[in-house]
Amino acid sequence: MNIESNSEALPIVVVLGDFAHEGLTAKIESLGFTVINRRFRSTPRNWEKINELLHELNEEHRLALVFGYIPTPTLLLIAEEQYDKVRGALMSELVRTKTLFFVYEDNLQGAIEPLPWEIINAKDEELEAKDIPWRTLDSPFQIPDRDEWLKNNKVLIERATAVLAEWANLNIEILPFRKRSDVTIRMFEALEDTQAGVFLRLYVPHGRYQSEQFEDFLTLFTRYLRDVEGKEFSVDVQRTNRGTTYIFKGRGDASSLDDLREATARFDKFLVLAQNDSSAAERVLTEGGTSPQEAGFIVAKYARSFRRLHLEMRHEFERRRLLLVQQMEAELLDANELVELPMPADNNLSTLFSVVGNTGPVTINLGPAAISTNSRVAVENVLSGGIKYTEEDREILSLLAKVNDDVAALQLRSDLDRLKDPSTSPDEKCTSVQKLKGFLYTMGKKAGYISTEVLISYLNSILTGHHL
Repeated sequence: MNIESNSEALPIVVVLGDFAHEGLTAKIESLGFTVINRRFRSTPRNWEKINELLHELNEEHRLALVFGYIPTPTLLLIAEEQYDKVRGALMSELVRTKTLFFVYEDNLQGAIEPLPWEIINAKDEELEAKDIPWRTLDSPFQIPDRDEWLKNNKVLIERATAVLAEWANLNIEILPFRKRSDVTIRMFEALEDTQAGVFLRLYVPHGRYQSEQFEDFLTLFTRYLRDVEGKEFSVDVQRTNRGTTYIFKGRGDASSLDDLREATARFDKFLVLAQNDSSAAERVLTEGGTSPQEAGFIVAKYARSFRRLHLEMRHEFERRRLLLVQQMEAELLDANELVELPMPADNNLSTLFSVVGNTGPVTINLGPAAISTNSRVAVENVLSGGIKYTEEDREILSLLAKVNDDVAALQLRSDLDRLKDPSTSPDEKCTSVQKLKGFLYTMGKKAGYISTEVLISYLNSILTGHHL
């Protein structure tokens, strides 16, 4: 494929689709990547060459990022039967690396109708200026009648819808767009994160339940990965008046969400050993090359840290529980067990991830008593750090609670919470809304959830400020 394979070769960013422009190329190259552009609108034979390219880059571990720009005509082409075989092979390579697909938002809503400027390949500036979906008396475009086109392309539209549903189940980030600028903003963010080794951003509002213990856990966890396991890993912190963003950065085998899950499991196991079986914990360290004298010191240090952090978690649990009881006891005099707060497991401190980003409702056992609207607000205030959630927010949170991947749900919860912080920049709000909308569309295709229009409108209103 004529790709440099020497040790000095730069990592590659592949852009699939007709989205090449000087600004994007300059951004990619300024961050130390080489860009390769390939067209979706080509023959199946050319797709095979694209697949060979991706496979070679994956095998050489040089494929840093893939972007796919998929407006309506491209989606319809991809869905054609002649691409069925090569499409499956292409997806098999794309799921091996970080891939972002930008799909025209109407298509994700189920409306697959090519716009006239896409059909005639108008210039970018014309694309921004026109908004006529079909030929009218005032429109210069000579395109087929809408009803006739929909009738003639019924089967192809159904195939395109099926392709979108298939992608919803893959490890590919599906993002909606309406303007080319929507695509560029998210591309730039992804490029900057990839260059810096960032693979996770978590926003935690100040005052959220177990937030202080979560930060202590991250400090301990980071020190363990760096000092004990020798990983290139760090967590940067950015604070505002409303909350803290934790930026997870790593290289090599500490640079992905899967790596994070495996590392937290090892850390949990090591902490339990340090607390309950110091000899076994010391053997783990000595087998990794640590001297026996140093191993004993490290194990003792982490055992003390484990006990201190666990005690703080218990104190925070009791403090929040007492606050809830005091605020609600007037209504709950005849309750059986007043409050059950989520509590990290005794032998699994990494459950702080799910506790501090709890996406499901907190369990409240009230016996014969009923919880009023005011009581629900009291619970939210005690647990959420003072963030005010709308009914739309709660509906989004209920959908996030259904996500099997806890870390993925926590990322999206962070995006939702970040929208509540006035210091969040317009570009950051734009990408957060885009990710949440992508989740809502994908969730709808997976679970048959069709009442997404209100939630999409709500997210759109956040960008304009009309929800305030």
